[in-house]
Amino acid sequence: MQSIASTWADKYKISVEFSSYFLNEKIPRETGMSAEKYVEEKYGKSAKSNSKPSDLFKMAEDADIFLPKTYHNGSRTIYHSGRAHLLEKYASQKLEDSAKLWNLVTDIYSAYHIENRNIDSEEVLLSIASNYDLPEEEVRNAINDEAELEQTYKESDRNKEIEVGVPQFYFYKNGKEVVNQISGKYNLKSVYQDCFINKMKQLNNGY
Repeated sequence: MQSIASTWADKYKISVEFSSYFLNEKIPRETGMSAEKYVEEKYGKSAKSNSKPSDLFKMAEDADIFLPKTYHNGSRTIYHSGRAHLLEKYASQKLEDSAKLWNLVTDIYSAYHIENRNIDSEEVLLSIASNYDLPEEEVRNAINDEAELEQTYKESDRNKEIEVGVPQFYFYKNGKEVVNQISGKYNLKSVYQDCFINKMKQLNNGY
């Protein structure tokens, strides 16, 4: 995505922002929720009974996506991600090196999706942050900032209202939002071509 954006850097100010997961404030912060119960509460009992893990893994394999077995082996727990979002926000302000920020977010992603660790745990997040020389006390204060967490909830609610998927693109011209293009169900290469390259061409031609 960064390489695609750089193509237009001489004409447009482009930034790439990312998060590894959505915020779900309904999940218990201390214990999390089993994947089975999470699916049932979010999509209904029929979704749980009709789910076919083998189909999911086949789709992932066809798309060259690694999907950890913990997703469907019953041991996976879905955790609240509030503090993880706050760590990402804090790190984005403190880490000038975008590569380090990317690595930190990737570490959180790995902890959650691969290792199935509780990314709302202060201990887990402090451990991750320590790899990037972020002051422990500042990190602790940042991830326990309840006011900022409430703001994050509001941002999450707004995203849900406009049915945000992944990836999400915002395009601006003359300081005004031109289009908000979102997608969470298409081939990424096609999305980049259709939603990013083509839109930039339209803007370049005065649309």
